[in-house]
Amino acid sequence: MREHIAVWFVAACALSIGAVQPAPASTCASAFSVRMPDGWRTADRLMLVVADVSVPKNRTAVLEFHAAAGDETAMLGSYGVVAESTTAAGTSTFEAMRVNVTRPLRRWLDAHPGSTVCIRVTPVDGSQRPIADLGWTSRTIEIQAVRDP
Repeated sequence: MREHIAVWFVAACALSIGAVQPAPASTCASAFSVRMPDGWRTADRLMLVVADVSVPKNRTAVLEFHAAAGDETAMLGSYGVVAESTTAAGTSTFEAMRVNVTRPLRRWLDAHPGSTVCIRVTPVDGSQRPIADLGWTSRTIEIQAVRDP
């Protein structure tokens, strides 16, 4: 990865992985439907993993991850990406962005039981204003249930 972009990886032993699942538009509109992995209730940590992410090299942004149900949302966590420079061309690619979402996701699932959770991704700038035209992509979004050694 480029030295201008900080990437934090969390060493973990994954028990199982929940993957992006197609969902009817009425269930998870404008969001990713993510299946909860087996064993999530007994896991030490729940990690949101966004894989194969591409973002423009010339834009600094924070990707906010929210659990969503209808108009109700809860912030799960965020991941910041620093621009290489304002004149850089092309995209930066990340193998994975990992965010520990254990506490907020468990609170959400206590109030909204189910085997899937709708995850909305909102790119924002440093002043928390949404960035509508960021042009980011990702191959998958999943939840990993992690047990500490």
